[in-house]
Amino acid sequence: MAQTTEGASVHPNDLSAKQETVSRRKEGADPEIVQVNTVHFGCFNDRIQIEVQNLQTGLSTLDDAISELTRQFRKYRKIVSTVGDRYGDDETLMRKIDLLETEKNAIWKQAQNDRDSYKKDMAGAEVQHAEQMLELQAKAEAGSQKKVEYEQKIKDLVEQHTRTEQKQEQEFQQKIQDLEKEHRQKKDQLEKDNEQKIANLEKDRNELEETKARLSKELHDRRSERDQERELRIMVQEKTQKDITELQGELTSINKHTEEYKKIFERVHQIVYERLTDLPEKALKRPADTSEKLCQQNRIFEQIPIGESECSMMLRRAAAEHIIIKFICDTLWRPFFSEYLVSSEVNDSVLPKMYAGMAEAGKDFQHRWKVATLKTLDNLDKTNMPNGQHKIGKIVDQQIIGPLRYLLDDSQALLSDLNQIFCQAIELGKAAERDQMNIILDVTPYLSAQNSGGWIEWLGEDYESDYGSDESPSSPTSTFTAASLVVRTEPLLISPKILRQAETNGPMELVLPGRAIFPERGIFQDGALQWQTIHHASSQAARAKNGSNRRQSTATAGLGMSLHSPIQTPNLWSASSVFEQRE
Repeated sequence: MAQTTEGASVHPNDLSAKQETVSRRKEGADPEIVQVNTVHFGCFNDRIQIEVQNLQTGLSTLDDAISELTRQFRKYRKIVSTVGDRYGDDETLMRKIDLLETEKNAIWKQAQNDRDSYKKDMAGAEVQHAEQMLELQAKAEAGSQKKVEYEQKIKDLVEQHTRTEQKQEQEFQQKIQDLEKEHRQKKDQLEKDNEQKIANLEKDRNELEETKARLSKELHDRRSERDQERELRIMVQEKTQKDITELQGELTSINKHTEEYKKIFERVHQIVYERLTDLPEKALKRPADTSEKLCQQNRIFEQIPIGESECSMMLRRAAAEHIIIKFICDTLWRPFFSEYLVSSEVNDSVLPKMYAGMAEAGKDFQHRWKVATLKTLDNLDKTNMPNGQHKIGKIVDQQIIGPLRYLLDDSQALLSDLNQIFCQAIELGKAAERDQMNIILDVTPYLSAQNSGGWIEWLGEDYESDYGSDESPSSPTSTFTAASLVVRTEPLLISPKILRQAETNGPMELVLPGRAIFPERGIFQDGALQWQTIHHASSQAARAKNGSNRRQSTATAGLGMSLHSPIQTPNLWSASSVFEQRE
């Protein structure tokens, strides 16, 4: 058994011996193929390199397979030899080896063909490269010739430009010389023609110098007199100013006035926006009745519709601001306002008349009387503050809360907010009255195309009027006529224009622009149309209800029993439902 194994290890047909032969052949491969990567093939280099890479990959795969077979046969060669010796199956292995040899020879033949093809492609690439080089050299020579031509042209142009500049410079110098010569000739001629005038002017200059010296002496004397008089006046003015300062405070800056008045008006606008933007349910159910009640309380609500439209909301809020700010101007900011006088129901209109009459005695006396009167009223207000606030609260309830209660869900909340504003307004009014300059409230809105006059539009730029649409009085489909639609033509004051005047007839400074709604925006036309539409709908509903009641009365009289009409008249006539019908 040992002899058999030993003989198998040296069998002449052993596969390991043939694998070693293949390895030796691989090691002795053609050096041209191995070194193919070191040669550059010009424009065909990438393609040839890819094909060579594929060939090398195939050879590497084949060599790896042969090496693996060799390793396997070497690992199990004893077993294979033993099996071959016992069963004589070496012929199968030999056939496989022959097959592998055949495939290897085919691969080497393909490699040789690729090498020949490469040499052929290389030769063609070299020829093409040589042709391209010749073509590029011809282009380079042509470019060099053009470069020489262009450089010659540039040189010629530079020389031509230099000659032109020299020629122009010579012409310019000649013109300057001619002009200087002409100037000297004219100057000599003028001096010759004006010798007498020059002599007369010299004489006049001497006389003026003498007059100047005399006037300078007189001016110096008068300045001395003026300085003495100025020192005397300064002493008198300092004493007078000291007396005036003791009687009055410093002038309030116009910016401070602007901020304080603006704060009051903005707070009123905010309160009205919060409390009066939304309508209560009872007002929406009976808009026509609510409108009539508001007009009875205050005529400012005339032709202001009660509904949920933007026009109605803006007009309601504008009217409410008008009422509140009018109360502030007429009551809290009237001259010599005093809570004591209000609580005592004393007619204080005599105080402004007395103040105006004291102007004949002089401004200083008039101002001292005003300061003393205001101090007295302040002391009376401090001792009688609760009664004064209570009386003002009654007036507020009568003039503001009363007309607006139909538009409010909570009138006490509005009253609480207004009381805070009115306290601030009273303090501001008293401070403005103590100012040396007069504070003037202008309540007459005016606006022209050329000048705003210190007035601004209260409505925002985003409001667009619907007047003139399909439901306007001018529309042929409208149920109303232009004659039946009475539209407000005067501006609606929101807040007054506030001015400050240093003297009675002096110039005025604008403290704060006034705000108003002007008819040109068309909101009054919208409001009148909506108001008439709502009242027309309410009248139609009332007539329908009365007709139904009469029919019921006739039916019950004939039958002797009470019957309910199957027709029910709606009792909700809000502005929104009317507008839906119009649309």
